[in-house]
Amino acid sequence: MISIRIALTLIVSMFLISGGAKLLDLGKSEGLRLAKKLDIETQTAIIIVLLAGVFEIVSSLMVIYGAFMDVDDAAIIGLYGLVIFTILATLIFYAFPFNYRPFMSNLSVITGLFLAANVCMLQE
Repeated sequence: MISIRIALTLIVSMFLISGGAKLLDLGKSEGLRLAKKLDIETQTAIIIVLLAGVFEIVSSLMVIYGAFMDVDDAAIIGLYGLVIFTILATLIFYAFPFNYRPFMSNLSVITGLFLAANVCMLQE
């Protein structure tokens, strides 16, 4: 069971770091990138990025909490939240025009998150 807890913590660590970076930067660098990509106002994009950072952190913490406190539902909800987040980020930034390496990298992350959610369900 400890190996599952460690694996879940490691798989969401990238989202904790990414979400924290968005908050520490106040969403500026990713906000500019999002504004350019979606052709929206920079302030709107910065707010979206800040909310995305909070979402990443909350979802990651749900996974860790669920793993260590044996609350499988929390872990599963957090993992599916990260799946949705990663799908949206991939479609926005790497699908049009198609950018092969980051697209495939994110596809691997999505697969890992799905597998982790299924491991949690099998533990019930």
